[in-house]
Amino acid sequence: GRPDAWSSDGKKIAIDSSRLDPASRDCFLIDIASGEIRLVSRNPGIGNITNLSRDGSKALLERLRNRGDINLYLLDIATGKDTLLTPHSGTANYFGALAPDGQAAYIGSNQDRDLTAFARIPLGGPAGPHAVEILAAREDGELSGVTLNRKGDMAALLWNIKGRSEISFYDLAHNKHLPGPKAPGEIVGGLA
Repeated sequence: GRPDAWSSDGKKIAIDSSRLDPASRDCFLIDIASGEIRLVSRNPGIGNITNLSRDGSKALLERLRNRGDINLYLLDIATGKDTLLTPHSGTANYFGALAPDGQAAYIGSNQDRDLTAFARIPLGGPAGPHAVEILAAREDGELSGVTLNRKGDMAALLWNIKGRSEISFYDLAHNKHLPGPKAPGEIVGGLA
């Protein structure tokens, strides 16, 4: 298996592994103290947990449907029930992070667009998930990475601008896109 995400208390780590079926990558949680490995999601193909909510009750799950077509799901850790967040026709890629409070997913999406943009899917309320809401987009390039701070009020965004990396920030509390520092090199491998 490979590591995907830590719980906020540092006591568990999510991994995806083909230990149950060589044709798929299912999601497991490992309790660091006891070594217990618990299956939390059977995946029809490749799946991985991108991150967990602060209380550990929910996770954002990516599943590869086909090449160039990735969906996001909200996973209930206790029950293993997953809810599709990104229904679409045709092909579309999605990636991102679950807010620490579990009330939104902040994602990259190229659904119905040529270039991947930064977006939000509100998750709260009895109506369940709502439609993808675009927060920031660029005409000269596309989003390639998203990470949230621990508080969940700021996102760091990595953009691919004609093969060169640029960093910006998005103030989630005030819905404001902010410039970032100059990248340390032409290409940045990721955000953590």
